[in-house]
Amino acid sequence: MIDLLILALVLLIVLAIIANHIRVIPEYQRLVILRLGRVRRIAGPGLVVLVPLIDKGIVVDLREQ
Repeated sequence: MIDLLILALVLLIVLAIIANHIRVIPEYQRLVILRLGRVRRIAGPGLVVLVPLIDKGIVVDLREQ
């Protein structure tokens, strides 16, 4: 019984990490993707999936102030 609870907790944590690394970018924004501190690419509008614990996404707004 305890093994099942531990397995459910681990799966819940893994799903939470994966869900935090899926981004939807609007038309007026871009996402600069950094992999281990270096610029990997600039993602345009749409669905972007980042590699958990390796990639970092920085949102850049293209609208004029």
